Amino acid sequence: EAFVAESGKRLMAADYSQIELRILAHISGDNNLSEAYLNNLDIHKKTASNIYNVKIDDVTHEQRAVGKRINFSVLYGLTPYSLSRELEISPSDAKKYIDAFFQSYPAVTPWMEKVIEEAKASGFVRTIMGRKRFVQGLNDRNKNISQAAERVAINYGPQGIASEIIKMAMIKIDELFTEKGLEAKILLQVHDELVIEFKSDQEKLVTDVVRSAMEGVVQWSVPLTVSIGVADSWGMVEK
Repeated sequence: EAFVAESGKRLMAADYSQIELRILAHISGDNNLSEAYLNNLDIHKKTASNIYNVKIDDVTHEQRAVGKRINFSVLYGLTPYSLSRELEISPSDAKKYIDAFFQSYPAVTPWMEKVIEEAKASGFVRTIMGRKRFVQGLNDRNKNISQAAERVAINYGPQGIASEIIKMAMIKIDELFTEKGLEAKILLQVHDELVIEFKSDQEKLVTDVVRSAMEGVVQWSVPLTVSIGVADSWGMVEK
């Protein structure tokens, strides 16, 4: 709430919805994950329904929370032990949940294995847009070191691409603000969110520019979606 718009202006917060999971769907080529987004399903409910073997409409709030935790953690090397502590369940049950995720989205494991194999051979990983990150320790004899390096290699794809996408969107937004003569500017970029200040009477024009630029920055089979909210302060924004 300390971030307040100037007089006569408002603040807009626009953020990508589940961008890393959408990127995973694209780069892994997993049909189940892609179809969930194409059909506009709640991906956390979808994962929970697979884990608990219930219909998606019967998924409880608590089950969805577990699905969400697994969805957002699998790219960070979620282990049965860490999941069991967070959810206060046994490590064996936690392992079943994680295994169910990979069974639900079968193309994810081969993608991960390919990333690790190529990284071990070359010493680096690369985003689909060409940016490299060198990873040390992939071939270390110490299992803890090599596994940590593997997690870095796997995570770099979705995180690196997400970083590239939002920066390309920022460039496009800035160009369109100038081209259309809008009194608007990007103030902040925080991970997958942009905070923009704009003249109050230009809200619709600015919203249209931001949404089209962010959602149209790449042309993939898996759509990118953006949530947008407007308020007088950043803290009051509701999307």
